[in-house]
Amino acid sequence: MMWGKVAEDCEGRLGELVFWLRKMQGGWRIGWIYAEKDEVPEMTADAVLWRRFAMPEVGIRLTPVMPDTPIVLRPAAPLTIFPGHTEKVYVSVPVVLRVESDEPVPFVLCELATRRLSLSWFGRDTKEGRMCYALKTRAREMCPSVEEPDALCRAICPLEVVNASREARAFERFCLHAPRMNIFRDSRGLLWSNRSRVTYRGAAAREEAFLDPNAPDESLPSECIAWAREAPGGNGLPGILNFFA
Repeated sequence: MMWGKVAEDCEGRLGELVFWLRKMQGGWRIGWIYAEKDEVPEMTADAVLWRRFAMPEVGIRLTPVMPDTPIVLRPAAPLTIFPGHTEKVYVSVPVVLRVESDEPVPFVLCELATRRLSLSWFGRDTKEGRMCYALKTRAREMCPSVEEPDALCRAICPLEVVNASREARAFERFCLHAPRMNIFRDSRGLLWSNRSRVTYRGAAAREEAFLDPNAPDESLPSECIAWAREAPGGNGLPGILNFFA
């Protein structure tokens, strides 16, 4: 999948998303349908969703962006971190396909998720927390490779978990605030997001979160191809990332 400008008709598949871009006189038509990896989508008029955009005679641009809602995930195996230790894991997040006009002023036509995600509540109770997307892919110790399925339509997010308390701590779930993350592309075509670090200092203290604005070291050399939806600290949310067990 080549991200960037599109001047003529094209079609493609990203994860579960199958899409068609059709240039017409006075605009574009965009169609899409969702299907599992080994499933052949039913190409009927009722199955495919189409939208028509009346617009100037310009090309469009395809850009990967992070989901618009935080993501809750679990480690690949039960994770307990001893006092004073740091564990680094990698999260592979399905990106969203953003379709926007190319010139003269970029305008977002639509955004299509490359994988259908379900919703899950993340918080200590019904009063403290929020709805998030639930990610089936789990955080793991090994960095994903370019040979893995759907590697080119997922963003790799390095996450460091620091236990700065005096007790061993078991971590069952994490919440990654995806709307505040950029997307970088390395020389192999892999997509990356910002390196995050969260520090646990004990049950009585609030966790500390940090989001590195630069591309992660594993991605270098790379370029930023999509900026975050939200600036850090926006919408009254206390941190870039938080967790609880």
